[in-house]
Amino acid sequence: MGVRDESATGFQDENVRFIRLYAGKATTTSLTAYVDRVVMNRGPQAFSAYRAAALSIGGGGTDTLINFDSVLFDEGGLSGISSIPTIGLDYGVIGSGAEAASNDGRYRILEPGQYRFEARIQFSSFPADTDARMAFYKNGAVLKRGPRGNRSSAAGALALVLSIEDDFERNDIVDVRVAQFDAGAQAISVGISAAWFSGTRVSDA
Repeated sequence: MGVRDESATGFQDENVRFIRLYAGKATTTSLTAYVDRVVMNRGPQAFSAYRAAALSIGGGGTDTLINFDSVLFDEGGLSGISSIPTIGLDYGVIGSGAEAASNDGRYRILEPGQYRFEARIQFSSFPADTDARMAFYKNGAVLKRGPRGNRSSAAGALALVLSIEDDFERNDIVDVRVAQFDAGAQAISVGISAAWFSGTRVSDA
């Protein structure tokens, strides 16, 4: 048994008035009904994304957006679980549609509530005596900035890890940014274990 919105408001709209219930195929109508309100239960809000393509962070201490270009899962997004080019057009991990150019790899809140976000970024070979730090942004402003990390004795890998738990409203956009204070650009390690961003809703608003 399934449901299909036949109104002009869109399937995910709580103000839908006209629906059809069907059995088997969407074209096999068994019942037409007018309703006062429809609430769509999208299930838990949770996701995990990572950076697969090579990326270097410019020097000078400017916070640089990390575009997470691959998705392991995006539960509760409007388009379900898929790769980033096809999911989360309006909610969840943004990777296509009109917002892709400016919001690629960010996370848009679908359901208000308390969320926990975690992220990890690792520089592959970071200079000694140079700092780097990571931050969570909400709607384009700093939400939480982690402490500076550095290689005090010799160049080598440098990992930054940050987490936050806070209240968020519908349509808030959360992203991860990294700054490093060397004069030149520094490459980060990429892949599931090296550069990732995940989150889950832990309680209702």
